[in-house]
Amino acid sequence: MADSTKTQLDPKALLAPCPDAIIASYDSEGKANAMAAAWCGVAASGPEQIAVGIRPSRYSIGGIKQRGCFTLNLPSAKFVKEADLFGMASGRKINKFAATGLTPLRSEVVDAPYIKEFPYSMSCSVTHTVDLGAHILFVAEVKEVLADSSCLDAEGKLNWRKADIIGYDTSTKEYFRFGEVVGQGWQAGKAFLKA
Repeated sequence: MADSTKTQLDPKALLAPCPDAIIASYDSEGKANAMAAAWCGVAASGPEQIAVGIRPSRYSIGGIKQRGCFTLNLPSAKFVKEADLFGMASGRKINKFAATGLTPLRSEVVDAPYIKEFPYSMSCSVTHTVDLGAHILFVAEVKEVLADSSCLDAEGKLNWRKADIIGYDTSTKEYFRFGEVVGQGWQAGKAFLKA
């Protein structure tokens, strides 16, 4: 029997909000293109891999398949309008980099551009492609991670609050800033362990 305090939701709610991932690649003519991808996340560690689900109709599919790579870029809140355009418009019809004024820079480790102005970028090489019907799942090994130095803490680790990375809720179509720290991993749960 279902819990009476829970309500069934539209499946589009899934795991929202999720990072507002902007996937960048070159098209077949070598033009830089980027698209928003809501369905992405960590797939494995050792080697580090991510998974990104992209609709087969998306213009970016051709370039990613042809070149076997892409970059995953996370925008800060000040680039919410630009990030939104990457999800609204097709690279078949407009040059999104020209429209937004953002700068595509060629990755040194994969044949794909990353977005200079965004504080966080991963260069990724595709290892597996799985046709899931509504989406094609690309599993890719992370070859390089770049972060703006102004977003790092004293230990050189990315500080998400400094980076002001945004998330996206696919069910409400709203962008979010990440909130306050509510606990420390591998520490908060110790309250349930016996000494």
